[in-house]
Amino acid sequence: MASLLLHVDDGAEVPLHRQIFDGIRNRILAGEVAAGVRLPSSRQLAIELGVARSTVLQALDALIAEGFLVSRAASSVCVAPELPVAREFAAVRRVAATGRMPRLSAVARLLLATPTGAPRLGAAPRAFRPGIPALDLFPAALWARIAARTHARAGFALLEGGDPAGHRDFRAAVAAHVSAARGVRCTSEQVFVTAGTQPALEEILRLVLDPGAAAWIENPGYLGTRRAVLTARGRAIPIRVDAEGLDVGEGVRRAPDARIALVAPSHQYPLGVTMSLARRMALLAWAARARAVVVEDDYDCEFRHRGRPLTALQGLDEAGCVIYVGTFSKTMFPGLRIGFLVAPPALLKVFAAARADGFAPASALEQEALAAFIEEGHFATHLRRMRVAYRERSAALLAALQSDCGGVLTPRSGDAGMQLTAELDPAISDRAVRAAAAQRGVEVAALSEYCLGAERRNGLVFGFGCVRPAEMRAGTRLLAEAIAAVRRR
Repeated sequence: MASLLLHVDDGAEVPLHRQIFDGIRNRILAGEVAAGVRLPSSRQLAIELGVARSTVLQALDALIAEGFLVSRAASSVCVAPELPVAREFAAVRRVAATGRMPRLSAVARLLLATPTGAPRLGAAPRAFRPGIPALDLFPAALWARIAARTHARAGFALLEGGDPAGHRDFRAAVAAHVSAARGVRCTSEQVFVTAGTQPALEEILRLVLDPGAAAWIENPGYLGTRRAVLTARGRAIPIRVDAEGLDVGEGVRRAPDARIALVAPSHQYPLGVTMSLARRMALLAWAARARAVVVEDDYDCEFRHRGRPLTALQGLDEAGCVIYVGTFSKTMFPGLRIGFLVAPPALLKVFAAARADGFAPASALEQEALAAFIEEGHFATHLRRMRVAYRERSAALLAALQSDCGGVLTPRSGDAGMQLTAELDPAISDRAVRAAAAQRGVEVAALSEYCLGAERRNGLVFGFGCVRPAEMRAGTRLLAEAIAAVRRR
């Protein structure tokens, strides 16, 4: 009979029966208790450990169920006789000690090498994390009331999960909103709900792009687009972005037979430029000739600081080439995780077939609550308030940068969105500044990481959506310290 020499701590968070289970299992795996050895009785173990016998029995029953122990006659318990685990476990530990990862695909290796943008230093709000809306101004109490009402009235259809394409009422509300606010031409049948922009891009690319096929992406551009193309095993063709947006002529010269172009024409990320009408028409003409798809990422189109939001590219499309992608993560709050795509009529059957055997991409209850939020006019009211707030926050950030970082940073004044880009003195590394700023608790993204190929732009990307105007100067002063520290190196 083996002595187990176990120790338990009745003050630990781990339950006593789990401590006993882990102790016996670990001794068996380490080869310290041999196969076939009889264990002390449950009564004796309970006395040795100073615990109730029922606690010991709970641990022993679990070990028997997992195959480490077997029950014998006269209530005796032994280590399983055919349990050659010690040798294998030792081999596993030797491999684990080397730190080697499992073998990965080429896609996984490329994804590991892809930058991730601004560092995440903690919970928002924080200066100057890109992509985070003004959560301090979100009408949380109103949203909670609508959500509670939706839950209270929920019938079987909502509780069951609903249509894989999305909840009917929500799709109708989205179609009505984007038609009125963005000039998108669609019916509710063309709206497919997604769990956000990234899942929408991945779904589209899975249906459009064959492995190795070319895809135009903006350069510099949204890193999520690059990752989505890599995941689809496509060939990303970086196309330069200038003051008029994506250079369509360069795209035609470099990859005229590309299958897809992924663009943000209303407010390009990260430069913030708007695609000119001439470029929009050239892009649509190329797509029609090449039978290619254009994905229009309209991620923060609602936040035009001056004048009304521009009409969506999809509203100009006569050939049915454009798939429109939108999200509520920027207009509502990121944790909502609800977005959508609008498929052209020719692709409806394709998207419907892809969703046929799937589950609803987002909670039907939250879709229903958001539909009510839109239909009752609360969403339009919230957007009007946010436009005013972002105009004020943009102006405050520009003034703070001019005051604290003038001479080394040249901001691009944007008329839309929740972020802006500033060019950095070429003698100063934007990646070094990003790292130095992070040490001081400030999040900025390095513009160079959004670039592919030989051309590298040096600058910083700022998010101002979640930073109150009065708090801008605190962030820019710390940033100025970071820049000064990098210059002294």
